[in-house]
Amino acid sequence: MQTKLRQAAPLFHRYASPLSVAVRMAQFILESKAGKSDLFRKSYNGFGIKASPPWQGPTVLHESWEADGRKHPAFFRKYPSLEASIQDHASFFTSTPYRAQIAYRPAIEAKTYQAEAQALSGVYAGDPHYGDKLIDLIETYQLTQYNQRTTPQWQPVLIDRRDQALGGPPTLRHYHHCLALHSRFAPTSP
Repeated sequence: MQTKLRQAAPLFHRYASPLSVAVRMAQFILESKAGKSDLFRKSYNGFGIKASPPWQGPTVLHESWEADGRKHPAFFRKYPSLEASIQDHASFFTSTPYRAQIAYRPAIEAKTYQAEAQALSGVYAGDPHYGDKLIDLIETYQLTQYNQRTTPQWQPVLIDRRDQALGGPPTLRHYHHCLALHSRFAPTSP
């Protein structure tokens, strides 16, 4: 499991989210049985996200455990890859004003992974123990280690080539320009 998590961590880092990487990875483990659930195998849906608005992509019909303790058929989002699932999940919590400002606001504003996980109970999932299960996974697999990047994020390097293209630094260019003007307008000797 640890090898799988280390391999997946860069995907979670690639797509910024208001929730921590640790909580998101725990959700993946719990919701998809670490990529082994029937839903994941037929849709790459690693987070149990239903096909609710504003989703307009492909869907898959799957039975869902609901708050009443029974399974009900429901449409879930379908993705072409695990990465697409992680990318969508990263923005899910802010994808509508209701989600960002009401439903997931306590999780978004949480200061600890424990508070973040508990804020998802009864909201992201109907299970009142959802947060406890996430916390248990975070602690069992030490997922907080993935909250910090282990490799630096790639940053573009800007190289200023104006001086090279224009013939040196501005002061030197000004000096050469003045010399050129002087030679153009200087009196010629007979």
